[in-house]
Amino acid sequence: MKFNVRIKASRIIIIKRLTLLFLLSSLYSFQTLAYSLENFFTDDFLNTKIILNPNLVPKVSFNQNFELDNFDYIKQDPENLVDPFFKVPDYLSSSVKFWFDIYTKYDETTTLVHDKINFDLIYGTISFTELDYNNVGPITKANFRQQMERERFAEIKLAITHIFDGKPLNSFENKILEKIIQAGIVIPLNKKDKNKLKTNLLRGLRRQSGLKNQINQGLIYFDQYRNTIQKYLNIFELPEEILAIAFVESSFNIKAHSRAGAVGVWQFIKSTGHSFLNISDNYDERKNIILSTLGAFHLLKQNFRIYESWPLAISAYNSGHKHILKARSLNRKGKFSFQKFLEDYSHADIMFASKNYFSEVLAMILSLKYRKYFYKSIANDSYKEFYLYKNLHFSNLQKTSTQLGLDRLRLRSLNPHLPAQSNPPLMVTLTLDQIIDHPEYVLIDDKLVTKYFPKNFKKISKVKVAQ
Repeated sequence: MKFNVRIKASRIIIIKRLTLLFLLSSLYSFQTLAYSLENFFTDDFLNTKIILNPNLVPKVSFNQNFELDNFDYIKQDPENLVDPFFKVPDYLSSSVKFWFDIYTKYDETTTLVHDKINFDLIYGTISFTELDYNNVGPITKANFRQQMERERFAEIKLAITHIFDGKPLNSFENKILEKIIQAGIVIPLNKKDKNKLKTNLLRGLRRQSGLKNQINQGLIYFDQYRNTIQKYLNIFELPEEILAIAFVESSFNIKAHSRAGAVGVWQFIKSTGHSFLNISDNYDERKNIILSTLGAFHLLKQNFRIYESWPLAISAYNSGHKHILKARSLNRKGKFSFQKFLEDYSHADIMFASKNYFSEVLAMILSLKYRKYFYKSIANDSYKEFYLYKNLHFSNLQKTSTQLGLDRLRLRSLNPHLPAQSNPPLMVTLTLDQIIDHPEYVLIDDKLVTKYFPKNFKKISKVKVAQ
């Protein structure tokens, strides 16, 4: 009986709260935020504050004086840090500049609304820096941000529609029109062409959040492994610039997972990862920074041998070989190039992400080469070296920690691919930050990593044992 009374009382409280919210929303129509149950019951104070204070609602900003624009200067590579293979070509300059700003100017508190094709067309920014996030849960924060981004997005869509429908424009819509004209877009007089342009602009609308903080955090992770990764780069005879791929893929986030099932800093999907790494239900070398890096080096070296072009090799890393090889086979005039691939080849599978991937990499290369100007993390050359060992028998984290007398947490941080207690389905490869002497663990010679894929390191173990 008491339990039923409590349920009824709770229902009354919920109804009262929802009624209050409805009344407040009606009184203050400037805010159309849709509240989820989590939003409403977790942070009543914040939600009421947002409803009653329009100054807290993020607006679309048209201020272009963010900070000194360094791209045109950095693009020239004034300190001669970038390999000539990775200089920014003129035909990609606009898109590279856009991504360069995303990596070096804006953090996650800022969202840019822009056009997918014409990167000079940036409608405005949505800033969340003024929001009071104290005592706000991450779900509430994410929900509020997504809702406000959708609403501002809808406002820009409506403005574009009004511009092309010949209706009188308000101040906001006039600013959108100014942006379109400043981007070099000429609005045609012909009705059919006007409608076509309107459709393209509406379809081309996209929003992109800043990534500066994530890149800065990724550099902290990366710098711990910098010396060892550089050593393997030299052994593979690969340009340092390809490391930008790991930052584009994951911001060098060691725990990165994508909706497509890609894992680790290099974001290997299973189908590709199986060719270079050992992957099973409880043992996944994609999670190990050194092993996945070696797998990526093998893949990139293979791609470069196929195309003899870094732009094509890097694009194939992202989208695979199918369409690039098809485009190359269709090429009839002159030497096949990445520019020809972008301009002449069209397919439903080659969408925004695939077309912009190399521009993102070039922007990241400049960001990393000139990191001292943009990021707080400072490169340190005093980090330890890391070594690869092959265990001659099945082993898990607990057993390995006991065998080697190493701290389990440290061992786990270096080897997140190891199962905690269950035995993996094969001999394991370990990353260690010290030389060990144990009969069941074989040190993998650095010079052999170009000969064997990480998944084939067991062959090295057999050779060592035979000797």
